[in-house]
Amino acid sequence: MSTVYDYNHDDQIEKFTLQVTRAMSGFQVRADNQGGLQRVSVAFGAPERIVAAINSNDDKFTNYTVPMMGLMLTSMDINPDRMTTSHFSEALTFRDDLGDHKQLNRTVGVPIELSYEVAVYASSISQLLELVEQISLTLYDGITVQKSNDITDSNYRAKLRLSGIGSGISYPVGTGRNLATVNLNLVLNIMLSYPQSVIDTYIEQVELGTGIDGSGTLSDIEVIT
Repeated sequence: MSTVYDYNHDDQIEKFTLQVTRAMSGFQVRADNQGGLQRVSVAFGAPERIVAAINSNDDKFTNYTVPMMGLMLTSMDINPDRMTTSHFSEALTFRDDLGDHKQLNRTVGVPIELSYEVAVYASSISQLLELVEQISLTLYDGITVQKSNDITDSNYRAKLRLSGIGSGISYPVGTGRNLATVNLNLVLNIMLSYPQSVIDTYIEQVELGTGIDGSGTLSDIEVIT
């Protein structure tokens, strides 16, 4: 029987993805010729499902109206430019609530690059370009998204930036209304944090678990339990 590792999970990727969705939900477009504005809603899901919901007559999809955006996490990868050892720490200087200077060390975790695709849906080319212009100006240099207020966490905030714009504007077939769409690509580089309670023993435990029993052959193993 193999060693069972401690369960350590803090929903870090999901929390950041939620914050990315919130960051994209603040854009507005002109609603009329009188200066009125309409907030653009954001849904998390695959583009084809968003288009189907927009065109659905089902009452549960009444919020799926253009203009809107659909956001999807498309890939995750190690960021080689930020790789460190699991024991690397950085010094952090800050002021406490009393205004006194404090310093602490926090361990830097695993560098992960999260890639997102944002499908922008609009009722006209003008409205589509209106949104793309605002998003480009906001995200080209990046904005900071934050998943907590704990500064001892090396992963409590990260920079979200625009990494690309789709090569063309498309008009989804089979739609019963005017609908123009373009895809935008976003990148968020985060550092997965090691749980403070096991930060000094987590890797050691895994390594020791693989060295306890080296007997047998691969042909003897069907399922490791």
